Amino acid sequence: MRWRILTLLAAALAAGCSDYAGPNPSGSLYALARVGANHLPVPLDPTSALPLLVADTFNLVSDRSRSEQQVLRQITVIQDAPNGHTVRSQSEFYYRIENGTLMYDNCPIGALCVAELVYAPRVFRIVGDSLFEVTPVDANLPQHVYGLVRYW
Repeated sequence: MRWRILTLLAAALAAGCSDYAGPNPSGSLYALARVGANHLPVPLDPTSALPLLVADTFNLVSDRSRSEQQVLRQITVIQDAPNGHTVRSQSEFYYRIENGTLMYDNCPIGALCVAELVYAPRVFRIVGDSLFEVTPVDANLPQHVYGLVRYW
């Protein structure tokens, strides 16, 4: 079962593959390593076995002109049925890096979102080659941790 999950994760990552871009975050790919203390797959709702979050990646896109805002492409794979059926979704967000943190508003590019009423920025502390989600202390939410994917 673990090998099937790793194979599925590799397939999801391959959809957005490019050569490793070095220490510059532009063009880098990050894969979700864990949610709280749990490794993938994890239930989206802790009280239910399905749906399961199977894979989640952030691709910091480098193929845009320098004059445009930086784009984070998120690809998520969810298992929604006991037979293993998965759904893959892709969204793009504008992001910025300031003072050792990566931030993006979770309103997709081109969507008509009601500013801060529903969509708040997601913030990640950059530590080495990992992104650690910064969650509000009183929210009691599990921290998402993403690791840089390196290509050989």
